[in-house]
Amino acid sequence: MARSMAELYHYGQHDLVGKPYMHHINAVVNHVSDILESSAKPFTIHPLYYDCTIVAYLHDAWEDGPFVEPCSKEIPNTYKIIKGLFGDTIAETIDILTHDNFCEYDTYIDNIAASENLIAGYVKLADLRHNTDSERVEKLFTSVSGEDLNRYQRKQAKYHRAISILEKQCHIRREKPWSL
Repeated sequence: MARSMAELYHYGQHDLVGKPYMHHINAVVNHVSDILESSAKPFTIHPLYYDCTIVAYLHDAWEDGPFVEPCSKEIPNTYKIIKGLFGDTIAETIDILTHDNFCEYDTYIDNIAASENLIAGYVKLADLRHNTDSERVEKLFTSVSGEDLNRYQRKQAKYHRAISILEKQCHIRREKPWSL
């Protein structure tokens, strides 16, 4: 159901390199799967896999979807929809991940890390990994110029800082935390 909702929310949208927006959403889902697989016990599914997958599909639905309003407790209708379909954990996690324009990006990342919500940490890390993917970045940098190019270069630096923060403060490690 989350994938269908994401397809509806992002219907007709394209990312900055001109690909259908669902390409980004699917890439984030795949990155989350890779992150979780690297930290799960062999031959098991990570305990957060299903929640992370749902949130990965919906992580940009309110921020970049057709509804400008964020999924927030302050907006009862949108929050109730997500909560009703997927439960408190998913709704609260999407609320944490929704970045509004009134919050500086660094503060937004610090808030995700401080929340200690591992689902938010895993999904944002996956989102950042796709946003810093060298092939995607190269295509982006060749498609823009001038001030847009400078803005995207500054964003890349912020993204790399954010990756470092989320790996440390949200307890997201490159090594496997499970022992055999």
